[in-house]
Amino acid sequence: MIKNLTPHAVVLIHGDGSRLEIPSSGAARAIQEDAIVGELEGIPLVRSTFGAPTGLPEWEEGVFLIVSAMTAKAAQAAGRRIDDLLLTSGAVRDAEGKIVGCTQLALYA
Repeated sequence: MIKNLTPHAVVLIHGDGSRLEIPSSGAARAIQEDAIVGELEGIPLVRSTFGAPTGLPEWEEGVFLIVSAMTAKAAQAAGRRIDDLLLTSGAVRDAEGKIVGCTQLALYA
């Protein structure tokens, strides 16, 4: 079973053009904390650190979770088992360069 824990639908585009849409079933996120470290051309400059993920269920046999790379990295840093975490891969873009889907899913390693 695949669950999508990104805040948007994931669209897999197959070689024949057919599409499989995996709707969002929640959102797992890495908690971000920003500390101001200066200014760059009038723009505040911060150093971001990321804590343990929120909204990420425990590992479950046979269940794979689509998450962002940042969420997967945070889970790994927190010591969570990560062999169930999937990232999108093979971005497909429209004529304006907007991502409209992907061709595959990747195991986070």
